[in-house]
Amino acid sequence: MQADLLWRGSSNQKIHLLSQDVAHLRASLDSPGVGVELRIGVDAELFWAGVPTKDFVGQLRQAAERRGITLNGQPGVWA
Repeated sequence: MQADLLWRGSSNQKIHLLSQDVAHLRASLDSPGVGVELRIGVDAELFWAGVPTKDFVGQLRQAAERRGITLNGQPGVWA
């Protein structure tokens, strides 16, 4: 199950702080993730990397279609 969680790709993953040296991070554990990086290759291929939100692919397709762009291919790599 995908999720938009900092340092995790799914909601069933837990982070265990093993040292008090990082206790200050406890409050940020349920913060949103850092997002997704998009790149367009020289052949107009679209690549993405990162931890996307649950409906990233659907939102990306809708945004592209509103601009007259059709995404073909598999999630993660489109041409």
